[in-house]
Amino acid sequence: LIITPDEQWPPGMYLLKLVSSGGGESSVPIVLRDDSSDAPLLIQSSVTTWQAYNGWGDANHYTGGADFDPDQRARVVSFDRPYHGNGTGEFFGREFELVWLVEQLGLDVTYWTDIDLHSGNGDLDQHTTLVTLGHDEYWSREMRTRATEARDDGLNLVFFGANAVFRQIRLDPSPVGPARRQSNYRVASEDPLNGVDDARVTVNWRERPV
Repeated sequence: LIITPDEQWPPGMYLLKLVSSGGGESSVPIVLRDDSSDAPLLIQSSVTTWQAYNGWGDANHYTGGADFDPDQRARVVSFDRPYHGNGTGEFFGREFELVWLVEQLGLDVTYWTDIDLHSGNGDLDQHTTLVTLGHDEYWSREMRTRATEARDDGLNLVFFGANAVFRQIRLDPSPVGPARRQSNYRVASEDPLNGVDDARVTVNWRERPV
């Protein structure tokens, strides 16, 4: 199934509802980005944090296996999988409410994900404020560097959730495309970059060697 948005789709956050011939249902969240937008507000969806907690396949960055054993937690998780449960990830309860509010108020706003911040998609200089929503916990070094440089150039940063920018991650390609595999070893001695490229070791940002 290939879905190609056109000019009739306004930029924003969408949930695609999938219904099987047998009556099964699930959802796929997507964010439609508009690189030409100069809206003052740029809202960021925190999909790296969604993946950290995504239990599809019986493992995430916290637990693993049928017994949800912390010792079996995944050090690397993949975006090449659906979200567990109904497929909505953490859209409801983390992001939907504020998105609903700004749309109801008719604010001049556009959208992207933290993967776009990581990858350098779009241009932060076209906006005045970057808004992140609930629990924006997992950031790569590229994300933090770009946001910090834009802040120093005058961009406002607004965090509507606690525990933001708490854990460092690395994003690597998969056969599907770039930035599809997310690493968070959490313990420095487990990370293969420990002692090799200490700035990218995936521990909490406030911990050594970061």
